[in-house]
Amino acid sequence: MKPSITSLVWSYDEYATRYAAFTGVQHPRVETIEGLRDMVKRAIIAFGMRNRASPKRIVFFRDGVSEGEFDQVLKIELGAMRAAFDEVWTERKIIKDPKPKVTFIVVGKR
Repeated sequence: MKPSITSLVWSYDEYATRYAAFTGVQHPRVETIEGLRDMVKRAIIAFGMRNRASPKRIVFFRDGVSEGEFDQVLKIELGAMRAAFDEVWTERKIIKDPKPKVTFIVVGKR
């Protein structure tokens, strides 16, 4: 079987017109993005360095999830994102900015 390719594309400016991406490779038929916590952490740090502020809101569009896996993917991936927030806020000693609010959208095919 061929491996699965994962990616996180994120906007790094206040108008959401400039983007960067991280990609990864993982075992085939794994529904969740295994390196998501690290990807989100890197994106938040890069956003903060460019904007001198933490993101206020994250809109996460997720594709490639079968309907029966929605709940599992939401639980695991939202947990990974929150773990990334916790790590960044702790490591960077961020106390004045709240952690970002997340809108998690699963894109269905039909």
